[in-house]
Order: sequence, then C-alpha cells, then structure tokens
Amino acid sequence: MYKPKRSLIAFLGFALTAVIAAVMPHTGSGQASQGNGAMELNCDDGPCDAIARGRKAFNDGKLKELGGNGRSCADCHMPSDSFQLSPAAARARFDALQEKRQHNKNADDPLFRPVDADDFRINGDNATDFSNLIENGLVRVTMPLPLNVKLIDPVTGQPSDETFVDLWRAVMPVFNVAIT
Repeated sequence: MYKPKRSLIAFLGFALTAVIAAVMPHTGSGQASQGNGAMELNCDDGPCDAIARGRKAFNDGKLKELGGNGRSCADCHMPSDSFQLSPAAARARFDALQEKRQHNKNADDPLFRPVDADDFRINGDNATDFSNLIENGLVRVTMPLPLNVKLIDPVTGQPSDETFVDLWRAVMPVFNVAIT
C-alpha cells in the first residue's frame, strides 16, 4: 500500500516554495530577460548560485533517497504553463507518450505514474486509468489521517481501518514570474 514519506513531501514543498520565491519578479537590477520565451539570468547583482541551485532542484527527478517516484517539481508545476498543470497539457503529454509507446513499449513520462491513476487503489503498480489527470488536470495527494479520525466504509457503514485519505487537487497557476 502506498504511504508517502513525510521527508519527500516536506522537501517538495520547500523546493517549490524556494523556486517560486527565486523566480518572483523584483524591482531594480537583476531582472531576467525573457526574449522568445526563454528565461535568461542577468546576474549582475543577483544571487545566481542560489537561483541555479533552486532551478536544478526544481527540475531534479532523481529524488529516490527521499522516497520519490522519478518526478521533478517541474513535471506537474510546468514553467511553460504558469507553473500549473492544465488538462490540455496533461492530455498533450499523455497523447505524446502513447505515440512513443507505439515504437518503444518502455517509453515513459514521469507525470503518468501509477499513483496518480484513477485505478491505483485497485490495481497498484499496474494501474493505467489516467482519466482524472488528463481530463481534469488533477493529481492525487495522499494525506495521513489524525489518529482520532476514522473513515466510514460506504458499503458497510462501519468505520474503516484506513490511515490515510486521497485528495484530488489541481496544480494552481502562478502568474507573472521571472528568473531574477
């Protein structure tokens, strides 16, 4: 059964906060130029080493030591789409993945991990139904339940033994950001 590691959740929250804070626009020097959509650093007065470390962490999908699943923050918080995950972007990535799999059965996109499949609780690592992700842009967030909270089984009407709950949430956009 999937149980998120608190260290991973804390790290990912910190990394996202650090990257968003690092890319929020500031007044004065050090502004980023965004010609042709690419972000270029102007480090005349800015802390470029901190910005570079934040960008690297934001794009690092190798967080296995923290219990990661091969995703980077940028897989869901897409810089190209105001740091959100829109249903259109999820659909485009899913369609591209299906196209690649016609030629390479091992093709992969880290956005589509079994944990975010609609049928994960039933099929585990063999889950393949990503309808909620590609139609609504929603990802699963698993939260531990407080010890004094019990879920009610809808079939029996009795308290269940579940110790966590799945929440489906959107990746909210962050507008007007620039590398500074």
